[in-house]
Amino acid sequence: MQVFLGLGSNLYAEKHLDLAIQELTGIYGELRQSKRYKTAAIGFKGPDFLNMVVAFNTTHRVAEVTIETQRVERTVGRIREAESSTGSRAIDIDLLLFERITTKEPLPEPRADIRDYAYAALPLADLNPDWRHVLINELTLSEYIQTHSFENQPIEPLAD
Repeated sequence: MQVFLGLGSNLYAEKHLDLAIQELTGIYGELRQSKRYKTAAIGFKGPDFLNMVVAFNTTHRVAEVTIETQRVERTVGRIREAESSTGSRAIDIDLLLFERITTKEPLPEPRADIRDYAYAALPLADLNPDWRHVLINELTLSEYIQTHSFENQPIEPLAD
């Protein structure tokens, strides 16, 4: 299956994103990477986040990918037990989207953050602009972004 992960950090963000990419590459091989985007913290006051999406193909089951991404978060420095649900973090890895290639395994629904937050939608569109789903009214992701207003969500693509 093809997997799309959202990565975000607002503590030594470049360093932590690079470490997470290095760890994920060691597990899954070559990753496709979106641009990095700078976004303001949402729901709390804190440093700006850097967000991006990575994609890869895998034969791993969904549960295995979840376990591995949580392991990568711990390796990079995230301590879930010590943080609030809204707050600064060294790394956050979200499972945004799984696309069936050959597996018959039931797949989770795409993460609603794709619909609701620019920090998920824009980097995902860098890698998968033609993705369609009922979550975004059957539009392509690029069409959805053009017609949807992500109010009060300033986002800035960083230079490659």
